[in-house]
Amino acid sequence: MIYNFSHSHHSRARDTSYYFTFKTATWAPFGKGFYNFPIYFYSSCAYSSIYNNRLIYTYDIYHNMHTRHINSMTPTHKLLNNNIELYTGNFPIKKASSYNLFLFSNVLNILGNNPMNHNTQLMIERYLNEQFKDYISNKAKPFILGVDTEKFSGGFNKYCFDKIDEIKVYIYKYKYSFMDNNISNNNVNSVSAFTSNSSRLMTISLNKLLIVRILTHFVNIMLYTFFRIATYNDINIKADDMAEDDIKTSLLQNGLKIGVNICQIFILKFSINNIFKENNYISLSMFKQDFISKDINNNLFEDSFYLYIGGKLIEIMTTCNMLEVKVIKNKNNSIAVLQVSDEVSLLNVKNKALSIPLNLPMIVKPKPYSENKLGGYLLNDVEYDEGIFTKKIGYAIPSTIQENSIVYFVVNKMMETSFKVNKELLNYLLRYNHIHKLLIDPDFEHKLLNVKRNKAQEKEYQQFLSKKLLEEYIIKIAQTYSNVPEIFFPIKLDNRGRLYPKTAFFHYQGSELAKALILFARPDLIKRSDKEAIEYLKAYGATCFGNGLNRKSYTKRLDWVDNNWDQIIDFENSGLVDEAEEKFLFLSFCIEMKRFNNFLSNEYIHEFKTYLPIQLDGTCNGFQHLALLSNETKLFETLNLLDAKKSDDPKDFYEHIVNQINIHLEKRRVLIFPDEQKQSYTRLLRLGLSRSNVKPVIMTKPYNAKDKTLVKYILDTLTLSHTREKLVINEFGKEVAIKISWFKLNNGLDPEQVVNYSDIELLVNCINDIIYVNYPNIKTLSLYLNKITKILNKLCLPVVWRLPHGLMVSQKYMVRHITRVKPFSYLSTSLSLTITDKVKMDKPKQITALMPNLVHSLDASTLALLYNSFYNSVENNKSVNFYSVHDCYGVTAKYVETLINLLRTVYIDIYSNKGYIQSFDRDVINSIIAAYGEDKCNYEDKTRTLFVNKKKIVLPAFTWKYIPLLEKWLIKS
Repeated sequence: MIYNFSHSHHSRARDTSYYFTFKTATWAPFGKGFYNFPIYFYSSCAYSSIYNNRLIYTYDIYHNMHTRHINSMTPTHKLLNNNIELYTGNFPIKKASSYNLFLFSNVLNILGNNPMNHNTQLMIERYLNEQFKDYISNKAKPFILGVDTEKFSGGFNKYCFDKIDEIKVYIYKYKYSFMDNNISNNNVNSVSAFTSNSSRLMTISLNKLLIVRILTHFVNIMLYTFFRIATYNDINIKADDMAEDDIKTSLLQNGLKIGVNICQIFILKFSINNIFKENNYISLSMFKQDFISKDINNNLFEDSFYLYIGGKLIEIMTTCNMLEVKVIKNKNNSIAVLQVSDEVSLLNVKNKALSIPLNLPMIVKPKPYSENKLGGYLLNDVEYDEGIFTKKIGYAIPSTIQENSIVYFVVNKMMETSFKVNKELLNYLLRYNHIHKLLIDPDFEHKLLNVKRNKAQEKEYQQFLSKKLLEEYIIKIAQTYSNVPEIFFPIKLDNRGRLYPKTAFFHYQGSELAKALILFARPDLIKRSDKEAIEYLKAYGATCFGNGLNRKSYTKRLDWVDNNWDQIIDFENSGLVDEAEEKFLFLSFCIEMKRFNNFLSNEYIHEFKTYLPIQLDGTCNGFQHLALLSNETKLFETLNLLDAKKSDDPKDFYEHIVNQINIHLEKRRVLIFPDEQKQSYTRLLRLGLSRSNVKPVIMTKPYNAKDKTLVKYILDTLTLSHTREKLVINEFGKEVAIKISWFKLNNGLDPEQVVNYSDIELLVNCINDIIYVNYPNIKTLSLYLNKITKILNKLCLPVVWRLPHGLMVSQKYMVRHITRVKPFSYLSTSLSLTITDKVKMDKPKQITALMPNLVHSLDASTLALLYNSFYNSVENNKSVNFYSVHDCYGVTAKYVETLINLLRTVYIDIYSNKGYIQSFDRDVINSIIAAYGEDKCNYEDKTRTLFVNKKKIVLPAFTWKYIPLLEKWLIKS
């Protein structure tokens, strides 16, 4: 079995301001003696030509007694004695206030002034949930969490905080207009475009919220929303393929989020009052469950009410001239978005990282989950409630964790894995960005900023804005936590059991930059004699370098590292970093190898401390599962499921498919087809497709991606060459001219090597033919799953299956209805709100979703079983270094071989003998019997006939046979 080392992609300057803080202590005379007090330095510095020119510093020294200002013209060091690098800001110094810094600075101050313990973590979580509370309640404070409010004398912050009193006035107006004694049929029915009954319920519910006195929380949530809109203003609002859920400034999504947060605060305050009166403590989630069970309270937790209350607060912000509503017309629909007002735009705040994520890394171990307790962040189930499973719109039945399952164990132990910021890489990126230009200059203005953009240019510009903002957030979070010895990532599951870190932007499933900046906090030890571990460390570097090495044999990768050893160690000057495909990860590797080289040079040190995660990636994991499920043995070798020697190049499944495509196209071209179709085949052959063109299609095909989506994936790998008019006959028999777009390879120069949209549609059809004709077992599996789902649809039952690690998945998608609502009193904008039907099942969705959900759930089960085995195999399992990116796994070089062997064993356990599909089949039959009762069901195994209420149902038969022992195929030679 061969595994590559790689990772998943998910992904000059004028005067620039910098900011940093550090803590020291001094003795000063007070009264009759001396007083030892901490001093906090907040420094802003400006210099030209980012990162490397002369600096001018201004130090503001704060303590609880007074403030002094000191000027210094030429500092002697860029790096402070405690190794804190300068904190990068975004703005020319003449325009800068601390508005781009103070939210992160507050977290930095909490971390710098307190021990790394439970109470400090609670302080951070409460601050993030109530970021603006202190400013709302007392703007006259000279210092709030260590930040001088006098710095807010101008610009964006002053604008925001000056709006607080105005916001409060409007909230009071709403409060008094909706008090119970003022409710009449007239004003209830005019509240919104909802039905009369629901309007009355919403009005009563709103009155409940206002009576609980959570006005400060209203304003806090509004300011958080405003900062967030200012951050994402205009980003991704013009992309035709962008779902509304993905648009950060969507009016609908922001209205729903505001409503959810307000209702969460209401239930918290309400629960505190009631629990205090009854003197009987129960968890917040249990109280909420009991509260919702009362019919009169149900509407408080419906999307319609969330949007109703959120709409009211958004309306206040538009009335205060903070935000504006704009309707964007895309190719398929129209979306209402929020934008900052013109007067806010004048403050030069567009697309700056103004808001701070609510979910940041933890400095202590997350709370463990259990059957009756919510885990993760410390305030979960205390001030809000978020279950272990993410909620999915339109999904009726959550998955359940069975008794004796290892799910809780795996989640809790993985959350205990400690990480730290790769400070050496972080400082290198900031200090030498002028050399490698790996990070986007914060002050860089894109060439398309001030021009009228066409569709392709708009896409390019939006990608730039998104990448720039993502980089800025990752760097800010990394800098904030750079001196924290251990950080932790709380985890959630989706309904298929896949694990996701809850933190925003900065986590091990994030972009390449985020992953490169994360190290394990506790090292594993590699002895000088451990040749195997050392070789895995070296091979990983070659994989990160790429340029074809990631598809070469293990032996060739080791040779490359040995041959380039001096350049790797001298990476600052060698130029290898600029040549690498995955530059951030390769840089992280080079830094680790420089440490390793120093270790080799010191004969007195016998063990090397390695913190570097090495990520193992399977080969097209979705197809691996399909091949194993269906026993399509013809694919085993191509998918690297068979054992191989380290001197063998790993098989490239994507190249294999490209070869199959070219053979298929050539065969079709010589057959008798209309001339236009023959020309399509000729153009596709002449184009010269590569693995990069088909990889997105092959990766998503096992997940039932629609053909239209697959066409888009291929077009995304091409570049628009030109457009040309073509005369066609329309439906009325008239000749009209239409525009045809022609696409070329990204580096294509030959004007004849172009294809059009119809050609790509033909290519997708060819790929479907190749997969289902050349590999019939996969087609048989697909037909079996479709037939099983159709049977369950007729019985109005969900698809239920158990996974080997103890998770019971229940797939039941409900029909979703779109209704137009008008949640505003004064704005004319109406929104499309999706309402989930509580009775009618979405039967077509049930069919298309089963294969991808089954494959993803098997990914999740593989991970859980693998981690369980790995944890038990580690000598000192109090500190287990491991993370997952779904079907990829990260460990240190010491345990790579262990992980590969354990993964082989897990696959054997799941798929050997009769295979997992037999277990799935039994679960389906048992779920039908359980639903209708044993007395009304009778199953005949030989004929696969099931009688339900005397009605005959013939289940699809298995038409393939399983190898008795899969070990024969996966055995290690």
